[in-house]
Amino acid sequence: MDAIAHFAFGLWLYTKFHSPIVLLLSVVIDLDHVFGFLYDKRKSKVIEIPSLLYLVYRPRSWLHSITGLLAISLPLLPIFGSQAVFIPLAAHLLIDMADRAGIKILPPLINNRIKGILPASYLPEDATTIKRHKRSHVPSVALIVASLILIFLKI
Repeated sequence: MDAIAHFAFGLWLYTKFHSPIVLLLSVVIDLDHVFGFLYDKRKSKVIEIPSLLYLVYRPRSWLHSITGLLAISLPLLPIFGSQAVFIPLAAHLLIDMADRAGIKILPPLINNRIKGILPASYLPEDATTIKRHKRSHVPSVALIVASLILIFLKI
């Protein structure tokens, strides 16, 4: 899923926890997309797809794993509490698990992936398969709409 979908879900979590840290933690794992994008730009890698799409739909790094969840949450737990920290990070991973690209389990020890069936994965480097990824917006839009409905209905 894209960062906007994660942010929309974070807005719903914010209505439950009333803490801005929940919003931040809902999307913080996606910083790996920005860092990877900047790294590729610096290395002048040729990218055959529009750069904005390449920024949003990048391969997921180790931050999208249980290792990343622990690395981010453990320092924050004493400050913000376990629910406000763990729930948005775990929700981010659960949402990304539903994607065909999935997430790594516990890198560097276990690099196997947990994969779902949704076509919301990152765009490949092969320009010939870009068209099939137009479907990747559907799960993101559905999550955004569902999150907004939950907010408005105060569920």
